Amino acid sequence: SRVLTALSAIGYEPVTSGDDVLLRNCPFCHVAQARPELICRMNLGFVAGVLAGTQARSFHAVLSPSTERCCVVVTG
Repeated sequence: SRVLTALSAIGYEPVTSGDDVLLRNCPFCHVAQARPELICRMNLGFVAGVLAGTQARSFHAVLSPSTERCCVVVTG
C-alpha cells in the first residue's frame, strides 16, 4: 500500500499487525530519549501528515508509547 511504502521510505520499518501498522523503527529515537513528550507529539503529527499525503483516510496515527518500537501506531 502507499502508506507502507511511504513509511518505509522514511525509515519507520512498518509491519502490519491485524488492522494496525506498527512502526519497528523511529527515525527520531535519539532525540526522543532526551525529550520524549515533545518528540513523540511531533512524530505523531509527522506520521499524520504522511497519512494525509497518501490520502489514507481509513488510517489514523495514535500515540502508543513502547520501548520495543516507535511511539506512534497507525490504526485502521
